[in-house]
Amino acid sequence: MNKRTSYLIGGVVIVFGLVAIGYYIYKDVRPSSVGNTAQNVSSDDNSASTTIVDIGGVAIEGGGAGTIVPVPIPTQKDIPNLDRTITVPASFPLEAKKNITDKILTVSAALKKDPTDFGNWLDLAIFRKMVDDYEGARLIWEFLKKTNPEDSTAYINLADLYGYYLKNNLLAEQNYLEAIDLAPSFIGYYLKTFDFYKDVLKNKQKMASILDKALAVEPNNADLLKLKESLSSGS
Repeated sequence: MNKRTSYLIGGVVIVFGLVAIGYYIYKDVRPSSVGNTAQNVSSDDNSASTTIVDIGGVAIEGGGAGTIVPVPIPTQKDIPNLDRTITVPASFPLEAKKNITDKILTVSAALKKDPTDFGNWLDLAIFRKMVDDYEGARLIWEFLKKTNPEDSTAYINLADLYGYYLKNNLLAEQNYLEAIDLAPSFIGYYLKTFDFYKDVLKNKQKMASILDKALAVEPNNADLLKLKESLSSGS
């Protein structure tokens, strides 16, 4: 398998003219040796350092590591609808509407020619989520789970989507834990799961449990230790 860098995205910001729109999402980025998706990538494996990657006009911030598996050739019935209606929220400025629509059309056209391009599928899911097409994004990430069951990217994206947007806590937790199972050394996944338990489920027992699992991986991680102390003190 080829090597790639898996980035925990603290914020995805796409800039149209003077307008910036922020989103929280995970994105796995192919190294430049595989394609043109990643540019100027600089990070260490298992590092919490911040890296800025420019992907088709999207500035991505994050850190981490993983591996890439190309999407197997899917059957036509399995491929998400690449002609799905594009409905951009009315709150988008005119230029932003045009730019995001163009990006969706461009990447969709590329996928019609090569439906095995993992990076393009990820881009399309992100763009769909940006225009509040949560079902369109969900269909793509579920498709990537089916075609790439050992890659954690789709799982963690689905976890956030189900937990914070589609309000399906059962599927959210399932996908968070599956992402951790697939990338057990990536502390960012534990932290995202901790946030879900704190913000959505409001379950201190599960918060403590996931912290213990993370500390088993990195027992000297200062951020984890601070969270553990704060949780124990009840603050």
